[in-house]
Amino acid sequence: EALAPMLAIGAVTIGFIIYYFVMSSEKLEMRFHSRWGSEDGQARWIIFSRWWGGFWLGVPSVLLPIIFLGKSPADYGMSFGMTTEALVICAVLCPLLIVMNIFRAGKPKNLEHYPQIRKKEWTKGTFAGSSIGWIVYLLGYELCFRGFLLFGCVEFMGVWPAIAINASIYSFAHFFKGIGETVGAIPFGIIISIISLFTGNFMVAFLVHCSLALSNQTVAFLAHPEMKWK
Repeated sequence: EALAPMLAIGAVTIGFIIYYFVMSSEKLEMRFHSRWGSEDGQARWIIFSRWWGGFWLGVPSVLLPIIFLGKSPADYGMSFGMTTEALVICAVLCPLLIVMNIFRAGKPKNLEHYPQIRKKEWTKGTFAGSSIGWIVYLLGYELCFRGFLLFGCVEFMGVWPAIAINASIYSFAHFFKGIGETVGAIPFGIIISIISLFTGNFMVAFLVHCSLALSNQTVAFLAHPEMKWK
């Protein structure tokens, strides 16, 4: 009975370790810089890290239930269906988060970290590559966190212990982004976990997270005094 939460916690732990320590490799990052130059190399490195993270968080979460539990990923919240309630929640939350990002776009702390790609001149290719990278990363991220981890723990532990574990690990995953995002991830993790259990899958979490990341990328770029369209 404990196999599902053990596999889920193992998937997020090992997946995030592989993602984080590769992403933290200065030697590997410098290979991108030496091959494509400082700005293009940094942009390609960021996009690569998102694909890398999306793969190692998402793929194991989808495969482990099939291989070890004999169940479908959909049994653990990893399905793409949207109920009427889910659509209503997205219609409320996504615009709200976009407006919130607009108000904080030009603040120094936000511009210090976003957009993650630091090119001074962006092309359509830069914007598309960055956006697709975000979508891939967040797909794997939410398949893992609000899919396998959340629903796998609920099955054995019950609702509130599963939400507590999810929000805790989710907060730790933001540790390298500073105290603000680390603390802010706790209430966000609790709320989005409740919504995911209410709607029956990870889709609201994925769409809300995408609207948050993509809108912040866009407004931060537009507000950045040293960045412009080429």
